[in-house]
Amino acid sequence: MTTLTLATPLIAIDAVVIDTETTGLDPANARLLEIGAVRLRAGRIDERATFRSLIQPGEPIPPEATAIHGIDAARVKDAPSFIQAWEEFRKFAGVDVLIGHAIGFDLAVLKRECERAGLAFSTPRTLDTRLLAQIAEPELAGYTIEIISIWLNVIVSERHSALGDAMTTARMFQALVPKLRENGVRTLAEAMAGCRGLTDELDRQHHAGWVEALEAPGRLDRDALKSIDTYPYRHRVRDVMHGPAEFIAPDARLSIAISTMLLRRISSLYIGTRKTVGEKHRAAETGIVTERDVLRALA
Repeated sequence: MTTLTLATPLIAIDAVVIDTETTGLDPANARLLEIGAVRLRAGRIDERATFRSLIQPGEPIPPEATAIHGIDAARVKDAPSFIQAWEEFRKFAGVDVLIGHAIGFDLAVLKRECERAGLAFSTPRTLDTRLLAQIAEPELAGYTIEIISIWLNVIVSERHSALGDAMTTARMFQALVPKLRENGVRTLAEAMAGCRGLTDELDRQHHAGWVEALEAPGRLDRDALKSIDTYPYRHRVRDVMHGPAEFIAPDARLSIAISTMLLRRISSLYIGTRKTVGEKHRAAETGIVTERDVLRALA
């Protein structure tokens, strides 16, 4: 087993690919029914190293959930509790990276189950094949397992069983690696950075109650991190800017500049002549006046 660093190439990564089956799609209320996982060793699937466990949820399983994954009360009658299954899974997974498809949902369910059981939960280092597929092919029609598997020509195993979906996700990850490399994403660090750039998708996952599937804080003080607003790190300037740019003539009165900024609810104006489409502004011919400039002039 190689030592994992942020410089580890995706093609050579040691990881555990995970999937879960639950009683519903709301992570705040869903109960865990099954965990399945398979190990990647140096980027290759080790089909001999798998984990699979049904879990007794302690409450009725909705028939609409059973219709999807086939897990009913009879199948979990003698299954272990979450505490027992979780302990065995942690032994299997160790400290390796967790890979999953829409893994933020799985993490949210696992975190909630740990809270119910009074167990500590720390977000592991993870990769999400749903996010990675968006980096590799932004124009794909969708990012479900079915669509991505067809695109990548990946065999789908036992759909809607935890181990089957984990195996399919492992194959998808392997097939994504060369496509990510074509987009300049070769290492764990580059993959994480690429995922952080998908701000719209991360916002949707956040609002759905998922756990953010990015790098865990590691040795940093988690309590200190809770006070940090992550908004500036997940958005671009274009998300908060005003446009189009407002121009004012160099010989315009200062009162006009003040009125324009108040009317437009902006704090600055470009000084120069608005160009037509295709024309470029020369730096020497363009300036800027801000609210602070006006206040200094009036002081």
